[in-house]
Amino acid sequence: MCAFLERRGSRLEESEIEKLLDIDDLDKPIYRIFPQWALAEALRLKELTLVPPHFWEDPYEIIERKIAVTVMDGEIARPQIILGGGLTPVFAQSWSSTAESDTLLRAYSRVVKHPHHGRNTCPGEEGVKVRTTPRKLIRAVLDGTNGTDASPFIGDVLYLSTEELHSCLSGLIATAGPHVFDDPANRIRLLMLKRDGFSHEREVRVGVIAPQPNGSSVFKVKIDPNSIFEEITFDPRLIEFERKERIRDFEELGFTGTFGESNLYQSVILDIRVRVEGT
Repeated sequence: MCAFLERRGSRLEESEIEKLLDIDDLDKPIYRIFPQWALAEALRLKELTLVPPHFWEDPYEIIERKIAVTVMDGEIARPQIILGGGLTPVFAQSWSSTAESDTLLRAYSRVVKHPHHGRNTCPGEEGVKVRTTPRKLIRAVLDGTNGTDASPFIGDVLYLSTEELHSCLSGLIATAGPHVFDDPANRIRLLMLKRDGFSHEREVRVGVIAPQPNGSSVFKVKIDPNSIFEEITFDPRLIEFERKERIRDFEELGFTGTFGESNLYQSVILDIRVRVEGT
């Protein structure tokens, strides 16, 4: 089994918050770019929405349901087993250790400026960056699922080549057997592995393994937004009066944290002085 999977072990099965984590720093800042409407909804309803990984485009997000195992008995192959059937659903949310990224911003926020007045013509597709810490995030999920059958988790995602990921899976299945993913801890271990083509995300993943909510495809956790969300930063491509409008709107929704500023696209003039020989 690969060292990453061994390292996580039974720590995920403990109830104390520190034992639920495998993160290098509980109090490091982490970030998420919410759709503006989704963050407004979270503040208004005081809910954090976790989604099933099949909502995401990466086909490896639900790989536990797509593994065919052939057990060899000497030279004879036993009937193939398809893993993952009947598993308790998993719901998750992605955050990032990256404070500022043009790649992530353009992936999750769209700003198209009007040619005359400069206002964003796509406010419905605009993203808002939020800052918190792993400690605050997992504490909120633990509190919000207390007394339920949910198994919360949080962790830093590890990025591997496709070959390394396959090797880890093979080792885990060989060690634990065909019912490997009946153990929630093994499901969580798998959820913390991604291919290195996604490494720019530097993802921190939080979520729960829990029965499907009645009539819902997502899992909502009741939260106190102001105990989690420390800072909100709007898309730096917005002009100043738009930013002030957004600040007013989110204050009216009850946000009491700070509003950050980004210099990612700020125009600069560099004053560089050089000394010329002989002058």
